[in-house]
Amino acid sequence: MKYQNSWDSATDQLRRPIVKYHNPREEDLQIGQNHPLNYVGRKPPSPIKARSSEFSVLCLAPSGNFDAPYFHRANAFISALSTDPLSQIIEIGPPRRLRDLFHPVTRLRNPDRIKVVSLFWVNIPEIARIDTFVFAMVRAIFLNVWAGSIARLFLRGRRFKSLLFYSPQFAFFRLFLRPRRDTVTIYDKADAYSLFYKGAVRKAIAFLDEYNTTHADIVFSPSPQLEALARRQGAKRTSRVDNGIYSHNFSPGSKRDKMLAVYVGNLVHDMWGVDLFLEAIPHVVRDFPDFHAAVIGEGPLKAEYELLCNRLGITNHTKFEGFVPHEKIGHVICTARVAVAPYKRFEGFGFASRSLKISEYLASGTPVVVTNVGSFADLIEKTRLGFVVEPTSEKIAEGITSVLRLTDDEWEAMSQRAASTAQEYDWDTILSKAFDEIEKIRVQISSAHGQSREIGNNEPRIEG
Repeated sequence: MKYQNSWDSATDQLRRPIVKYHNPREEDLQIGQNHPLNYVGRKPPSPIKARSSEFSVLCLAPSGNFDAPYFHRANAFISALSTDPLSQIIEIGPPRRLRDLFHPVTRLRNPDRIKVVSLFWVNIPEIARIDTFVFAMVRAIFLNVWAGSIARLFLRGRRFKSLLFYSPQFAFFRLFLRPRRDTVTIYDKADAYSLFYKGAVRKAIAFLDEYNTTHADIVFSPSPQLEALARRQGAKRTSRVDNGIYSHNFSPGSKRDKMLAVYVGNLVHDMWGVDLFLEAIPHVVRDFPDFHAAVIGEGPLKAEYELLCNRLGITNHTKFEGFVPHEKIGHVICTARVAVAPYKRFEGFGFASRSLKISEYLASGTPVVVTNVGSFADLIEKTRLGFVVEPTSEKIAEGITSVLRLTDDEWEAMSQRAASTAQEYDWDTILSKAFDEIEKIRVQISSAHGQSREIGNNEPRIEG
């Protein structure tokens, strides 16, 4: 079949085995060379350049941002801040092995960071049997007491102008450091966090999320829905910080396989709708016998999806390509005629912004078939960057065939609109604006504290 052509040649060059993130002999020293946070050899992040000496950020991140091969929103902040000598990254996570308990704090590299090991994790599944709100909150308090106190000792009195975090579990971390009076606390409200949990843990995460929202000096959010939610919860200030892409990793002018559809994403949650995409393939093949699809990503559902392909009789039309390094994703998407985001409807997804995968699809100049779920569907429909369909296999198939039926001129016009739209969402541009906002708020808070000190000094004193 034509399946063994440009797609194979592209992936043969780009694919590598799934990363072993740590060298066995240097397991505590560095992450793997293909990890999205390891930007060695790529264009270095630039938003920190030309910052004043007053700019310094303490950034908190859970170990999941360093252990996962796929790219998180927080990775963009971490990659940028790791280039700033005045800023510091603290990684916090549970122990991965017994000996970690004897080394609760370690300085790591690539990116440079301090790792704090803690047993007190709010959503550890092994202790979910004791599922009460009080027990979940006790874990949150102990997590912050332990991690905050250890980090304070290790930082040796260093003080930072800003504290940035996005995990609700770090709600009380600031209380155990030595912040300046004018320290700016930034909470990145990147999602409707509590809706990913159940029972008492959901209630605890919801409480911590609202506490962070109301106590932060400014709340970042990637969508108008989350920004509105933050305001309803009582946020002091909000700022829109969209999800983005590194535009230098994408080359829309690549040669395309006109019968290839691609899905990019981890195979972890059923809500991402990969099964709907696979079930749509037989419908497309009826009209386009040479059609084939590629699924890029790894996860526990991969075996289940492979069995589904066998049942549907589409193994000759589908390939599971596994993990592809993040900086190579753009080259892979650029070989496809159409990219698919087959999200299912689920609670809270309306809060999400345009997803990272859709940003990457557009930056590759690839028309998108997206289900009518979440705010990003409006962007695709209004600017004619693809087709918006209902979240069913039949409608997804109709969307794919609609792209395949486009003339070359129609497809090229849609591709150019997609690539042009994506330029507005480059991480360097987005983070530069975000860091400008942090500095602006810091100046306001510093001025307010200065005025209050002047008032205090000018108050009349009674001489005794």
